[in-house]
Amino acid sequence: MIGKLIKWGLILVVGILIYNYFFGTPEEKETSKKIFGETKELVSSVTNLLKSEKEKFDAGKYDQALDKIGNVYDKLKDVASSLKPEDLDRLKELEQQREELQKLVDDMSQQDSTTKEETAKVQNELEDLLKETQDLLSNVNK
Repeated sequence: MIGKLIKWGLILVVGILIYNYFFGTPEEKETSKKIFGETKELVSSVTNLLKSEKEKFDAGKYDQALDKIGNVYDKLKDVASSLKPEDLDRLKELEQQREELQKLVDDMSQQDSTTKEETAKVQNELEDLLKETQDLLSNVNK
């Protein structure tokens, strides 16, 4: 319901701006031109932001974090003989999650563009993986 109201409100505002741009008084035409110019700048800024995030993503923004997690898992494997069976099982699960996340990151880096939702999903999954790894490490150190 609220979404429809917002949508109709935006349509109304755009309609008024277009009307004023072509049929309004000189002041209204000038205001409409100014608003359209600012909108164009905003769209350009958002586009530049998305390109920048894509470049960071391609440069390995998430690869470094995943590599560090992998190093922690390797060190845990080195001391595997002292781990409880349930900790070993958890380590295997976390390692599998890391590999799946790495594959997702690799797939996304092959795309021409990524959406905010895709980037947020990767960030959330990475944060969850880090938290679960910390939990495992604190459990092992007890």
